[in-house]
Amino acid sequence: MIRRLSEGLLPVLLLAAFPAAAAPLPPVSPLPRVASATLCADQLVLRLADPQQIASLSPQAHDPTLSLMIGAARTFPARTAGAEAYLADGVELMITDAWTGQSTAALLERLGVRVLRLPLTNHQDGVESMIRAAAAALGHPQRGEDLIDEVRARLAAVQASAAGAGRNALYLRPDGGTAADGTFVGWIMDLNGLNNQARRYGLTGWAGVPAEALVLDPPDLMIHSFFDRTAFSLRGNRGRSGAYTPVVPVITVPGTQWVCGNWGLAVAAETLSQALGALPPSGARQ
Repeated sequence: MIRRLSEGLLPVLLLAAFPAAAAPLPPVSPLPRVASATLCADQLVLRLADPQQIASLSPQAHDPTLSLMIGAARTFPARTAGAEAYLADGVELMITDAWTGQSTAALLERLGVRVLRLPLTNHQDGVESMIRAAAAALGHPQRGEDLIDEVRARLAAVQASAAGAGRNALYLRPDGGTAADGTFVGWIMDLNGLNNQARRYGLTGWAGVPAEALVLDPPDLMIHSFFDRTAFSLRGNRGRSGAYTPVVPVITVPGTQWVCGNWGLAVAAETLSQALGALPPSGARQ
């Protein structure tokens, strides 16, 4: 009982020791020790940080259906941690997003830990800004610029190939969700020269596909992702039970490649381009 009480009081004692009106905090180390709190932060930390900088990764980092750099990720702890655990690990920088673990992030900020919150982005400028911000925070700005150059070159090659050749394509997840205009998946489809069938359905953003529209106005091809995740959602069985059986060609892009709107999108773009290039020639349906 005493132990539980002492554990519960620790955050309060920490706040008392570091009040909000304290003197200015010392500068963060040039190469700060970092903890990643989200899957998308994992991708940036693993690409940009030195291994000895990494204290821990997100709870999803060891999930092979979600983690793009699963091999590298498995060499680091993957966990949900409270402020006490991060401080015990000597964390100086936490990278998260604007909606995950914000109470912990706010507490860490009050205790002198820098917090970088990654925004949701659906376009190339946003991806580049995110890489640049993460690289600067990690103390490797040139590494960030090199990654940006790499992403630009890979996306430019995909766009030049335009392997979609004007085909009407629909992205589909096992829960019936799709990606229309205003999403990074939609952007990558456009980059590949595809016509996004979600537009024909009058959809915008991340949306559900009306079953009637799929039957009455099917696309030329389907793009599947996340069908390997057995626990994708409560509705996930709809896509795996036989209720939905595609009658057009299906391309599978691993969900790991575009689960996040950052540098991994270049990998997804190339996977999609290569798969489109392997399809037999087909005229676009107008």
